[in-house]
Order: sequence, then structure tokens, then C-alpha cells
Amino acid sequence: MCYICANEHADQFHVIDWGFDIFNKMESPRNELNNKFNEGYRTKVDLEKLKCPCGNKIPGIRTSTFCAACGTATCSAECHDRFVQSKGKCLFIRNFVSN
Repeated sequence: MCYICANEHADQFHVIDWGFDIFNKMESPRNELNNKFNEGYRTKVDLEKLKCPCGNKIPGIRTSTFCAACGTATCSAECHDRFVQSKGKCLFIRNFVSN
């Protein structure tokens, strides 16, 4: 399974190509904690306070998840698409769409 999207294509030697243009589209870290999260440091998250961009609380919703590519927590795939991916803040979809 692919460690990012959990599809079996990784077993078929899927290549993830982020491209260099993403660096021009990336947001700057909001603070030092956000910067360390982006660099892969161990980060504690208070799930009780965590909310989806739509306003729903993350705990208790079966479809809630953290995106393995951008690190954003959303309550559903639809919210990830609406609030993150469609705004160009998560570029993982580019590996599945022909340019």
C-alpha cells in the first residue's frame, strides 16, 4: 500500500512527483511549532480542541483524518477537497491528474 494514499499502486512502483513549482505555492509556516511539524519533528496535538476547517470537531467523526501529504486534519474527504485541495494547499492530487 502507498504510505500516502493507501492505494495498492505503490506495489507497482508508483513514483510520486511533487515537482519544483510547489515551492512557489507553499504557505510560509505560521509559527515555530508549525515549522517544526513541517520539518517532521514529533508534535503533540490536542485532539479535543482540533477542528476541521468546516467547524466540525475532529474527534467522534469516523471519517476524520490527517492528510499524510499536507498534514491537515479534516472531518471528511469532501472537506479536504473543499477547504484544502481546491485552494491549492495540498498538491497530492497532481499525481493522479494529467497535466
